[in-house]
Amino acid sequence: MDWPIQKKVKGVCGFLCITRYYQKFIKNYGKIASSLTELTKQDGFGWSYEAHKAFEELKINIATTLVLCLPNFEKRVLSLSVMYLELELGQS
Repeated sequence: MDWPIQKKVKGVCGFLCITRYYQKFIKNYGKIASSLTELTKQDGFGWSYEAHKAFEELKINIATTLVLCLPNFEKRVLSLSVMYLELELGQS
């Protein structure tokens, strides 16, 4: 997959957001993604060997993992917390 290396925290967050859709299908997803997740927490952004290795491994996994359906990026998705809040407020 030709996916550019992320140079900012926002890019890493976006990549992780997309890969999280596949986390149920990727063995040890959390362990693989941990070095990328750490990049989003640090004050100084520093692309390391571990981050690069995780980035490449996740790219391969999302390209080759068998899933029942692909995400529909055109469809609006609500988070569970928003849906829970709407239920609590009686808006649903």
